[in-house]
Amino acid sequence: MANPEHLEVLKSGVDEWNQWREAHSDIRPDLFKADLSGANLTRANLRGANLSMTILRETNLSEADLSEANFLGAILTGAILTGAILNEADLQGADLRGADLSGAIIIRAFFREADLGEANLGRSYLREVNLLNANLSGADLSGARVIETIFANNDLSSVKGLNTVEHLGPSTIGIDTFYKSGGKIPDVFLRGSGLPENFIMSLREPGLVRH
Repeated sequence: MANPEHLEVLKSGVDEWNQWREAHSDIRPDLFKADLSGANLTRANLRGANLSMTILRETNLSEADLSEANFLGAILTGAILTGAILNEADLQGADLRGADLSGAIIIRAFFREADLGEANLGRSYLREVNLLNANLSGADLSGARVIETIFANNDLSSVKGLNTVEHLGPSTIGIDTFYKSGGKIPDVFLRGSGLPENFIMSLREPGLVRH
């Protein structure tokens, strides 16, 4: 369970929490299994915190520093993470359905087997993000900036805004993702990810993918 002292300081307010973090920079906050649903944690310094199995339904984490935080199995349905920093955060198996990650900075984070259904990733920055087996059904990537990100075993057929994604460099798109998506991935997205034109055309050959 969560460390009672850490939880008490956090519930005192973000300003007091951030001051406590600054004074105790050697301590890794332990908020394991805490219920922080609906809390206002805007701009909170949660860097390196243990937030595994936490309940963060509709919690406001906008502009929070969540770098290196552990969200393994956490519930973040409807959470607000606009402009949040998620560098090297571990969100494996986390439930982020309907979460708002618009404008978030996400570098070398793990979203393997996470549920991002209907999540808003518009205008976010994704670099070296691992999305292996993540559910992206109905997610919105409009205007996102992407580079060196792994799309493996994902169904992208219902992802919004793929044709507006800005590719800052190549990313990895598994052939399993192409098949799982029924081929319904815009050519401009495939091209921007680094796939050569002749390979894209070969993927479009009649009968290659069943719709």
